Amino acid sequence: MNTKVVILQNGFTRNQSHTASAISTARTKMTANELKAFYQCSTLIQKDDDKFAEYVISIKDFVETLGLSDTNSNYVKELCRHLAKQTFEIEKDGIWDIYTIFSRFRFDTKKQLITIKFNDDMKPYLLELKNNFTQIKQVKYIKEFESKYAIRIYTLLKDYRLMGHRDINIEALSKMLQLPKSYSNYKFIRLRVLEPALKEINEKSDILISYRAEDPYLGKVLHINFKINEKTSSTRRTLEAGW
Repeated sequence: MNTKVVILQNGFTRNQSHTASAISTARTKMTANELKAFYQCSTLIQKDDDKFAEYVISIKDFVETLGLSDTNSNYVKELCRHLAKQTFEIEKDGIWDIYTIFSRFRFDTKKQLITIKFNDDMKPYLLELKNNFTQIKQVKYIKEFESKYAIRIYTLLKDYRLMGHRDINIEALSKMLQLPKSYSNYKFIRLRVLEPALKEINEKSDILISYRAEDPYLGKVLHINFKINEKTSSTRRTLEAGW
């Protein structure tokens, strides 16, 4: 069966992304720009799509929509090359599956076009999602973040805003974020990951987050409890006043 080809003559026009919740907790080594590209590309998928199309977009539109500071053709080509190799590692019932995210990137230097197609193995995580999915109504917030940790934590917490909180095991969080071994100490995680990421999220997105360490055992933090609020003037004042 022939793959549907969609020519994006106006570039990316959608802002809403739907991905399975497993994507938010998956392990991945994507950089900030690669994560931005993934979430922007996910906005191309329509609610009723039952298979992936090929999307063709101009390099100019690709660069401008992602807000890339470097418009050098070689940089964009390298970004696509790295995206083509990136994976999500998803665990279920003690079994880890590794999925390559994209099956195709074509970089046409003559026509200045990029062709993108998701890997069919990603269907359960991107197509026909009925429940247990993360809805990002405005991908523009993700594109504002400079830190890959801000992007990952934002997507981890976004769908918990109605509950108002989420408790995450510190070891599990470290694995999700693929933190280096040098960050095993909570102090490093707090100073190099949590504080900078939450500062970005609170300044640039539609939610406000505070947190506290839970279950200290012999000086070791076992859990982080995040408190999540929709951004309003009153919630900002509450956050600034403390937990």
